[in-house]
Amino acid sequence: TGFFRIGQLTKNKFLMWTSGLVIILNVTNAILASMGVFYVSPSSSISAIFSQFFSAASLLSIIVPGIAMLFMGIAVLQLKKRLGSIAKVTGMFIIITAALTITIVGLLISWLTGIIGAVCQIILFFKAAKKL
Repeated sequence: TGFFRIGQLTKNKFLMWTSGLVIILNVTNAILASMGVFYVSPSSSISAIFSQFFSAASLLSIIVPGIAMLFMGIAVLQLKKRLGSIAKVTGMFIIITAALTITIVGLLISWLTGIIGAVCQIILFFKAAKKL
């Protein structure tokens, strides 16, 4: 992704690791979701233990990538010296979105901060393309 490449160009290993981790977790979640791993039908005959396992897996599929995003936001903040204030704003929106996602309750509004963060990321990528 763009963040991995920016990490390479700025020699920011923390950004490279966290962006790679986010990619792996998102791909894993997409594969598991497409296989229906996180869905338990209310009328299914799965025992209560399996139902609880799938519920826990669903929560983990939200919380674990959220934690990885939190660290990626911290790594993006480290780009402020090289890329200016847009790196700080982008990092803060990634951190806010991650924190809202992790709390589960904030998940309902994390989409809004995620959209704003995505716009900031696009601006950051264009700035990085010019400067690096």
